[in-house]
Amino acid sequence: MRHRQSLAIIFQRYAKTKLSRNCVDYDDLLFHSETLLRRPEIGDELRRPFEYVLIDEFQDTNRLQFEIIKLLKPTGGV
Repeated sequence: MRHRQSLAIIFQRYAKTKLSRNCVDYDDLLFHSETLLRRPEIGDELRRPFEYVLIDEFQDTNRLQFEIIKLLKPTGGV
């Protein structure tokens, strides 16, 4: 239980520091990318340059990354 509390404090400080320094980490980049791709006015513009998307090591793709891949399709979906 003690470790859980310590980890919670560390995570809160990490999140607060990122926010105060206007920084993002890799997970934030994935989250914000999916959010932007879901907005039609932005997603359409972001999808436009891609005719093909090559996925290396697809077996290591997590659910959020897979959603981003689907959203990069010209139609913006599956």
